[in-house]
Amino acid sequence: MSPKLVSPKLDRVLCAECQLRHVLFREETRWPGYYLRPDHVKLDDKNWKVFVNSRYDAQTGAWRMSKKPYIQVIG
Repeated sequence: MSPKLVSPKLDRVLCAECQLRHVLFREETRWPGYYLRPDHVKLDDKNWKVFVNSRYDAQTGAWRMSKKPYIQVIG
């Protein structure tokens, strides 16, 4: 298969995995339908109002997840 065809497919798989890891990293539920976590059913604004950042190391296959503060600029 051509490398031009393989690369976009692998990119989509990596993006999907990244999204799922972000969802699992957050430990709260948001209604309606953003995140439904039966193991964490309460709304938690302290942990919701943050940015979730991730870094993927292609050499080791490891993901590093972190939360960064959310600063509201527009009221």
